[in-house]
Amino acid sequence: MLFVLILSNRAASYGAIMAALPYMQLYIADYLADTMHLSAEEHGAYLLLMFNYWQTGKPIPKNRLAKIARLTNERWVDVEPSLREFFCDNGDEWMHLRIEEDLASVREKLTKKSAAGKASVQARRSRKEADVQTKQERNLTGVQTDVGVMFEHDANTKATNKDTDKDLKTDLTHPKPFPSGREFRDFVAGVLEGRLSGGTAAEFCNSAVVALQAAGLDVCREYPVPERGDGCGGRIDIVVTDRNGVRCGSELDRNSPRQKSLLKIGAVETGICVLRRSDIARHTEQGILVIGGAVRQKKFDPLSVDLPDWLPETLWHEWVQFRQALRKPIRTEQGANGAIRELEKFRQQGFTPEQVIRHSIANEYQGLFAPKGVRPETLLRQVNTVSLPDSAIPPGFRG
Repeated sequence: MLFVLILSNRAASYGAIMAALPYMQLYIADYLADTMHLSAEEHGAYLLLMFNYWQTGKPIPKNRLAKIARLTNERWVDVEPSLREFFCDNGDEWMHLRIEEDLASVREKLTKKSAAGKASVQARRSRKEADVQTKQERNLTGVQTDVGVMFEHDANTKATNKDTDKDLKTDLTHPKPFPSGREFRDFVAGVLEGRLSGGTAAEFCNSAVVALQAAGLDVCREYPVPERGDGCGGRIDIVVTDRNGVRCGSELDRNSPRQKSLLKIGAVETGICVLRRSDIARHTEQGILVIGGAVRQKKFDPLSVDLPDWLPETLWHEWVQFRQALRKPIRTEQGANGAIRELEKFRQQGFTPEQVIRHSIANEYQGLFAPKGVRPETLLRQVNTVSLPDSAIPPGFRG
């Protein structure tokens, strides 16, 4: 079941982001399935974090999590382990992958609608200008439509008032590529695809410039073009030219191609849209090649982490396989080490790793939880654990 949250009119006062993102989709069935183990307090904190994420349109700084969740620092320490599994910790911020995907989708739709509206206005303007030009040409050639007087041409005489180059307008609007254009574009794509690094847009762009220069190409940054889709001029991030004069433009975008990037690239003979991603296959959008430029990172294997002596390898493998069966695999080293720390915490409380993992699997929890209703001191004594000697002789003891 899909529940669409419509933000109130008061949200408009929070800035342009709210005008661009008017709704948020919340799939109730999926949400309840993923959060069955949360308490009422944890539910409230999780929803507040998601709403703030959508409202601001960006990841949440870690130092603001407790404040956004309306919790004191003491309460936040208790609920953080349960909420951490729904986010990706990049060191400074918490990211929510599903919300990031929804944000990208909404922004793409809004961009396309805006571009379509502007194109419609431009088309009407062009038709009006064409009508005015046609009337002027008729007056110049002696055509008097109001009184029905027309000039006649001899059948053997070629008309001089006709456009002999019917494709002139098309060629100027959509310049035909040079014969080597596609080959040159593919060469540039091979230089950039999967070879760039950098956490910011500037670092990513510098990495692309270094790669192109290393391939022996002359690089021009911020190449000016007359149109970017809104009637204003723009600049292509990078343009390189081959020996035949073919220009190949490269626009560097984050997660998906921007409409204005595709329009700017269309001003040169050929071009590429390079995304700061490594998980995207090469494809074309509106005739422009789209590639992933980020260095492909090796997929993390949670079975490769170093385990403490008190955690059996077979037990850890069982927990990893269970998470995979839930379609909630452990994707990062931080997630794996976090689970081990949780087991250590329960171990200090008197629960063995096997008791915690077996209990969590039996209840199909995504996280690790100790058995409820069982006091640690009532658990079976671990005969394989060596008891520590008493630090002092109890009072009244007589040998």
